[in-house]
Amino acid sequence: AEQGVVHLYCVDHNLHDLNCKIAFDDSNLPGSGNAMKAARSQIEFFNSSTQALDKLCNIQKTTRSGQQILKPTQDVKTRWWSTWKMLERLRELTPSIDALIASEQVNTPALSSCQKKVLAEVESLLSPIAKTQQRLEGDKYATISLVPYLVWKLRINLKKKIEDDSISPSTKHLAQKMYDDFVDHRYGDGDTVFHDRYVLGRLQRYVSLHKIVLATAFLDPRFKGLDPFVPEANRTKVTSY
Repeated sequence: AEQGVVHLYCVDHNLHDLNCKIAFDDSNLPGSGNAMKAARSQIEFFNSSTQALDKLCNIQKTTRSGQQILKPTQDVKTRWWSTWKMLERLRELTPSIDALIASEQVNTPALSSCQKKVLAEVESLLSPIAKTQQRLEGDKYATISLVPYLVWKLRINLKKKIEDDSISPSTKHLAQKMYDDFVDHRYGDGDTVFHDRYVLGRLQRYVSLHKIVLATAFLDPRFKGLDPFVPEANRTKVTSY
């Protein structure tokens, strides 16, 4: 900024390194029976044994007849949206894995019903964030004008999960942790989104969107009304700027 250059920070990095990593750790899923550890252990079992993997591929000819043969995907802590992809793939393969376990063709523990429920919920919780990251990774189109709307949408999605009484207490706890991190250390609570001077939090990172980002949304015909992702009281400030 001292040189007249504004550093906007990478939104994908914010969403992964400083938010979604929370879902990587079972300590943020109390009462889940260490669901994430169990999922990774099951995936590692197949990925480390060519015989077991061959059996998993073969049984899919019956359990997933006519569909593509899939292999388990392991997540990597530093790879964006990989935990969501791991859970999505495991959900698709679980009927095949359960069939192998039930017929005693492989020797690995089956996931409990509680673990399966939590893992499916975490997949659903991470899905909007992962898909936002994928959209912002596009290199054939400008992405910055999408950011204010997508940030607003992610905040709404996290709030809905916290208020959803159909999900398990484990996933609610994770959703609350992610929401608190999103609000306190990323992008605020949404009540005020336009700031004349950017708001700094820990490690000198923005706890807001820079006003230049909001201006790009205003200049994008898809978002020029700024509704509903910019509060009405802030819209005149954006247009004046």
